[in-house]
Amino acid sequence: MKYLLSVSLVFFATQVLAQKMKLAGVEYVNYPKVKVKDDGEDFEVAFQEFLVYANYPKVLKNKKTVLINGFSYAFVKSQLYNDNLSIDNSEIFHRIAYTITAIHRWDEDWTLSARLAPTLASDFEEKFSKDDFILQGSLLAVKNLNQYKKFGGGLIYTTRLGKPFLLPAVQYYYEKDKHYFHAFFPAFIDYAYHAGAKEKLDLGFRIGINGSNFNVGQSTYTNAEVDRLNYVRVNIGPTITYKLTKMLQLEAFGGLNAKRIYKFEDAQGNTFDFDSERSPFINIGLTVVPDRKRKN
Repeated sequence: MKYLLSVSLVFFATQVLAQKMKLAGVEYVNYPKVKVKDDGEDFEVAFQEFLVYANYPKVLKNKKTVLINGFSYAFVKSQLYNDNLSIDNSEIFHRIAYTITAIHRWDEDWTLSARLAPTLASDFEEKFSKDDFILQGSLLAVKNLNQYKKFGGGLIYTTRLGKPFLLPAVQYYYEKDKHYFHAFFPAFIDYAYHAGAKEKLDLGFRIGINGSNFNVGQSTYTNAEVDRLNYVRVNIGPTITYKLTKMLQLEAFGGLNAKRIYKFEDAQGNTFDFDSERSPFINIGLTVVPDRKRKN
């Protein structure tokens, strides 16, 4: 009974987060080589991303609060090409983050959440400094409209748009029968249909915006001394999720990378743009999730 109560609260609480609860996972994203936008010298750029993460939820003694400790490591590898100039340069940027999230069920209708994510984001080409550190976080409230719908909002401090911004957040959650819809602005819109009698297969569609802000020690892309990198991508396309076991699922997300910003900035605020044209992309992931059937 204690285990079932804990799982039930975790499921309820994690619906107020920006995505469904994932206990652990790995993801790989590939963006093939495309031309640099507004460039007259035939430069092309390609990207690869890798992410590994783990989350540990714990229900406190009051049975109304969940603490989630999380850790993630990600890197972005960019490659700049110019066959005419015999250029083939690559750069790797790292992001290491620890997150702690407190989710409190205030009453039957209201849930509050607070999240802090101290993050190191850098190419680590120079000695560690305070410029490698960014503190992100959020404060959200969600109200149950009925058994199928939730609506909420709050504030988030994030580098999702490339630079650290304090932004308003609004989210809407709906799940009924075989349909799932979750919109969380300014992060994503996600729809899924639970296909099949056993709901092992989900077919859906997603629009996602994500980004990072990295400290730069040196860059092979520019001749100038740069200070920061703003990296943003907007991905649009279909999604497929397949349950391999009760807690292990395979995920795929592919389609069009509608916008990708790759912008260096020096200490004086001057920018050096390597934004790329639209391109296809593919995102493959393997995740560990709570068992849906045990939440009741």
